[in-house]
Amino acid sequence: MPPFAAWLPDRLPDLLASPLAARLGWTCLHSLWQGLAIAALLAIALRLIPRRSSAATNARYLLATAALVALPVAAVATFAIVDPGVNPAAVEAASDAASVTASRSARDGAADPASAAHAPTIVLPPHLATAVARPAARESFATVSAAATATTAALDQLRPWLPAIAGVWLAGALLAAGRMTCGYWLTRRMVARGEPLADGRFQASVERWRRALGIDAAVRVLASAAVEAPVVVGWVKPVILWPAAALLGLPAHELDALVVHELAHVRRQDALMNLLQACIDVLFFHHPAAWWISDTVRAEREHCADDLAVRVLEAGHAGSRLSYAKALLALEERRQAHALALAANGGSLLDRIRRLAGVEEQPASPVRPLAAAVMATLLVAVLVTAAAPIREAQADELPKDTNTIESLTVEQAKKLVEEFPGVTVEIQFKGFGPYKLEKCLPVNGLKKLAPDVAQALAGYSRGALILNGLTTLSDEAAKALAQHEGSLYLYGLTTLSDDAATALAQHKSNLYLNGLTTLSDEAAAALAQHKGLQLILDGLTTLSDEAATALAQHEGYLSLDGLTTLSAEAATALAQHEGRILRLNGLTTLSDEAAKALAQYKGDLSLPGLTTLSDDAATALAQHKGRLSLPGLTTLSDDAATALAQHKGRLSLNGLTTLSDEAAKALAQHEGWLHLTGLTTLSDDAAKALAQHEGGLSLDGLTTLSDEAATALAQYKGDLSLDGLTTLSDDAATALAQHEGWLSLTGLTTLSDEAAKALAQYKGYLSLDGLTTLSDEAAKALAQHKGQWLHLDGLTTLSDEAAKALAQYKGYLSLDGLTTLSDEAAKALTQHKGQWLHLDGLTTLSDEAATALAQYKGGLSLDGLTTLSDEAAKALAQHEGSLDLNGLTTLSDEAATALAQHKGDLSLPGLTTLSDDAAKALAQHEGRLYLNGLTTLSDEAATALAQHEGDLNLTGLTTLSDEAATALAQHEGGLYLPGLTTLSDEAATALAQHEGYLSLDGLTTLSAEAATALAQHKGGLLYLNGLTTLSTEAAKALAQHEGDLNLNGLTTLSDEAATALARYKDDLSLNGLPTLSDEAAKALAQHKGDLYLNGLTTLSAEAATALAQHKGSLFLNGLTTLSDVAAKALAQRKGELSLRSISFSLTADSALVWATLLRGRLAAVTALDSPDSVAIAKGLATRKGPLSLPNLKKLSPKTLSALIEKEDIEIPLIETLKLIPEPDGSVTEDFVIPEGFQQRQQR
Repeated sequence: MPPFAAWLPDRLPDLLASPLAARLGWTCLHSLWQGLAIAALLAIALRLIPRRSSAATNARYLLATAALVALPVAAVATFAIVDPGVNPAAVEAASDAASVTASRSARDGAADPASAAHAPTIVLPPHLATAVARPAARESFATVSAAATATTAALDQLRPWLPAIAGVWLAGALLAAGRMTCGYWLTRRMVARGEPLADGRFQASVERWRRALGIDAAVRVLASAAVEAPVVVGWVKPVILWPAAALLGLPAHELDALVVHELAHVRRQDALMNLLQACIDVLFFHHPAAWWISDTVRAEREHCADDLAVRVLEAGHAGSRLSYAKALLALEERRQAHALALAANGGSLLDRIRRLAGVEEQPASPVRPLAAAVMATLLVAVLVTAAAPIREAQADELPKDTNTIESLTVEQAKKLVEEFPGVTVEIQFKGFGPYKLEKCLPVNGLKKLAPDVAQALAGYSRGALILNGLTTLSDEAAKALAQHEGSLYLYGLTTLSDDAATALAQHKSNLYLNGLTTLSDEAAAALAQHKGLQLILDGLTTLSDEAATALAQHEGYLSLDGLTTLSAEAATALAQHEGRILRLNGLTTLSDEAAKALAQYKGDLSLPGLTTLSDDAATALAQHKGRLSLPGLTTLSDDAATALAQHKGRLSLNGLTTLSDEAAKALAQHEGWLHLTGLTTLSDDAAKALAQHEGGLSLDGLTTLSDEAATALAQYKGDLSLDGLTTLSDDAATALAQHEGWLSLTGLTTLSDEAAKALAQYKGYLSLDGLTTLSDEAAKALAQHKGQWLHLDGLTTLSDEAAKALAQYKGYLSLDGLTTLSDEAAKALTQHKGQWLHLDGLTTLSDEAATALAQYKGGLSLDGLTTLSDEAAKALAQHEGSLDLNGLTTLSDEAATALAQHKGDLSLPGLTTLSDDAAKALAQHEGRLYLNGLTTLSDEAATALAQHEGDLNLTGLTTLSDEAATALAQHEGGLYLPGLTTLSDEAATALAQHEGYLSLDGLTTLSAEAATALAQHKGGLLYLNGLTTLSTEAAKALAQHEGDLNLNGLTTLSDEAATALARYKDDLSLNGLPTLSDEAAKALAQHKGDLYLNGLTTLSAEAATALAQHKGSLFLNGLTTLSDVAAKALAQRKGELSLRSISFSLTADSALVWATLLRGRLAAVTALDSPDSVAIAKGLATRKGPLSLPNLKKLSPKTLSALIEKEDIEIPLIETLKLIPEPDGSVTEDFVIPEGFQQRQQR
């Protein structure tokens, strides 16, 4: 036999010319109409059998399967019947010979060999092929109608193409078969590489549901990183491939739903049918009708599996159709198809979820796959030639995806703004990754924007306006968009004119211009005047010194993460930035001079891009006064560690993976929180060194800890986080139990009984959420825990004995990981002695367990419950204490009536709708009622709820009719409506009659008329914290309000509005103001009540002088710095002054000023180590009245001697102080404790 490569070219022509090729070609052609006919019949049958029951669904599946099998059956029959022959033109000439041959064959039973060898081969259309087998073939053929003759002639034209048709089909089938084979081997390889799941709850779940489904064969569960959704492989020895990590964050009830779904496929032997289907798909790869039939089989198979899964889950009280649908939704983003695998997200997800949710199925019109394919082709051709390049949104309807809008008229824009409810959008933010924005209007399809359309879009008030598709922006359009009151995203702009920048600077909310790669000095100066909270310019890669100087004047959050280098001059300029945050996350290098400059910045400084840091740069940055984060550093020299240890604030070095003992000793001198979460190992000596550190210490990267290191760290005096530890020896546990600060060990996955006994002696907050199992003995030990909180949220099961043991714990007990709870365990936990019991992992609760838990005397949290039977509701209603049922999304009228009898706070924020009858029932509840999930409220329901006595929380309502407002105004108790973004004057007038606390924090604007109405509110507190601006007229109106007034959302305040508000006679809260003009300060100083200005980050000397005249309490807790002149002015105040965040440096001239300003308590002073420290101490000693330095840690002997000259001074015990050499370089002498001083300290 010649080699295949040489043999194929020689034989291929003969093969294609053989009768088999012609027969195959005819079969391919006839399969077209056959498949279309089968598909049409199936479509009609499916329309006659809607999915209204499981039986109907099974019938649909059987019909679809039969149709699929009918395709190859029809093809095989055609291949067997059709007779390959010569050109039909020779039929008549050869018909006599054919008849003779046929007659002889019939008579003799065999054809003459010679005749057979020379007889022509006759190929007829199928409907005429039998003519040659009958004696009367000639007559029969002669009687064929003219139409049949025409058809035969038409089919005859296809004859030369039969070999090519057969060849193309064969090539396509081989490719499809190859793809299927690759899929098979890929699936086999995934099975071979799968690993048994370490988490026992999966195997337990599979075993439980396997038995429930009556599956006799063993089912293995293997973890695989190659799949993104659970899949079933095989039918003889079925295997479930489970994603290695992607689904582990799903709740237990959703995991159960997916497990049951996969086992339903196993129970139905669907994998075998799937293999047959794959083979048929290979044979009919070319046929649109076959595609549709195959898709229908897949869809109906998933519906059948869904029905079986839901029945089993409901029978096992482990879920419902709704929870099952939620599990399918959670799977949507993890879709991945495998040729011979069955996944839980197969079929049409939307159809499945609609059906599970009980949405009425809309009958589909009969499908004609081949015709549909032809029509689709024609439609595409028409659209390509006729469609305009810009598709306008329809004026009479809103598109589902507003990003598809490529053009808008003014009318369309107005309609969009008025009617679009807003969507949640995921935004990519450099340095933070994706985050979600709610109630946004994204119109990213717009490439250009007319000014009048921009004006209309700017009126969108529900949330952010996202126009990232704009590549250019006219000055007029910029002016219009600046009027938008929410965040404004313009990522697509790469250039910005100076005039457009000036216009956008008037925008009063967050402004995102991440597309800009260059910025002129003039545009930078303009944008610096931006009054919003955030200005994001992460696209800039370079920045001139002049532009940096200009941007430093911006008073909000400034982000320049695109910069990779920064000149010393630009750094000096940016260091003057007075906003709260300056982001420079893109810097990869930093010169020593630039480091010195940035160290002067007064806010938090994060430089994650730096991977190296010179010793001089470290020395410079150590002078920074705020939080310093350098997570990019992977190594740190001993000298750099010594330098950074001088930093006085929170220090994050999370990139360090190793730390020398010398560097540890150096960093131990740091005062404040020290984050070293990158360390995976720690020597005993390094642990001993770090134990001397004063402040919080985070070592979450450590996975193991020696007993010696644990003993050392136990001596640490601050908060200690060791969340990376997965195991802990008994000795290490004993040591750490002696720790006196906050201790976090959430990484532990196992805990011995002895270690549990040891940790029980710990007296602080104890979190062991990593534990998945707990022995009865360990539970008994932990019940003796001396602290106030015990978190064991990793436990998924709890024995009755362990429950009895933990019930003896006297603090807050959290067991949110439990997904099931036996009736006995529930009875045991009701004896819990603490104030709160959290069981948020439970998704179902038996009536008996509910009856038991109702006896618990503390707060009870059952937020995992998604359904609640009427009997369980009646049982829980007997509970006395706070009851949280935040997971319930529906509530029957009977259950509402039952829960209304509950005597404590009742939280039901998961309810999105409430019937009028349920509202009437809940209105009888006595206590706080939380219905924060309601987005709409009928007038009747509002009237009913108004009868409720107690605080009523309706934070989810975004709209409120005037009638509903009138009804709710009759409610007695606090009324919280912060979801309302707009309020009509009539509704404001109605709500003003409410006589309890009134929260309207969602309002972003307030007309003068509405303000006048609300000013009449008599209920005490009025919350309007959503307002960002306030007109003078509205301010004058609100000043007449009697009761506390909260306007913490205001970011700007005109001098006229300040003058108006100064006339307000009660406490005034303006904590949102970041700055205050001198004139506004003078006006507010005339206010007679308490004044809250905790948002101020800067205060001029003139403003301080003015506020010093204020007669009530003054709160300035946002100030971190204050000039000596301003401090001296405020020190003259007679009323209470709060400056909790202030930091300062004492000098000989200012020491007495600060002591007076802070009423003699200098809690921020930890050291007196400056060259003039003796003079400072002498100045402090002259203060009249008590003086306290409770956190003083180090000073020189001479400084201490000067300080204790004051009789009524309070400092830590002298033996705890660290005496240092004289800072001025003078001779250091031994300190002699004066006679009687120790007795003074003891007193």
